[in-house]
Amino acid sequence: MQNFLSMFAGKDYTSLAIGKFDGIHLGHQVLLSKLSDNAATIIIDTQSTTFLTSISDRMHALPNPYVLSLETIQHLEGRDFITMLTQSLPMLNRIVVGYDFRFGYGRKYGAYDIQKMFEKEVVIVPKVCYEGNPLHSSVIRDLLQCGQIAEANAMLNRRYRIIGSVVVGQGLGRKELFPTINVEVFGYVVPADGVYVTYVNGQKAVSFLGHRLSTDGVYAIESHIIQGEALPLESSITIEFCQRIRANKHFASLKDLKAQIQHDIDYACSCDV
Repeated sequence: MQNFLSMFAGKDYTSLAIGKFDGIHLGHQVLLSKLSDNAATIIIDTQSTTFLTSISDRMHALPNPYVLSLETIQHLEGRDFITMLTQSLPMLNRIVVGYDFRFGYGRKYGAYDIQKMFEKEVVIVPKVCYEGNPLHSSVIRDLLQCGQIAEANAMLNRRYRIIGSVVVGQGLGRKELFPTINVEVFGYVVPADGVYVTYVNGQKAVSFLGHRLSTDGVYAIESHIIQGEALPLESSITIEFCQRIRANKHFASLKDLKAQIQHDIDYACSCDV
């Protein structure tokens, strides 16, 4: 309990939102809108190996965020967890959670149990839907893995993005095709194989994800920036996805592949995204 109490030492937050917040999607945004001005956020870290939004990204996006490992609290009974909150934050008068929030030992406590255990205000955000479908991070994951970028972006209320580090590629693009930046990404849910209209560090680009079927067969994430200055090799690369152009496919020759890439670039240039 001491570690939990020390997280908020000297803080006078009056409202608190609790959840995983993976994606910080429209449903999460509704939840965050219920906080008062003097608010904090607890990110429950489940140590998932894949995510829509990294813990670091969430820390930058949420108000006064604190990370709490699920391992440190999953053994607690519900009332013990709420007692720790009230002892840590004596000025707390509002807790905000989603309707499907679960907590405590065996996840046997839900959002409505908080109302019984916390003497002040509990705001339970009801199910948020997009075009009739319940809005969950798992739904967005499925959309991305099917290449349905527009729908995923609508649920996120932003362009989906992944962040990675530049790695050395084949060198074939600059010599025979179009120069590309090759990126290695860890942890993020990666969209379906194919070619996409993207923005790379804010510059419009065409990005390829998948096995290079026409050359060495190796999986790669490659981006050709349509205009603008080349990015330095040591840069951290952010790829924002706008629209899927086509699926991955094999080409009989580099000439045919280059012609298709030019068509992809022309298409991306014509897109108002």
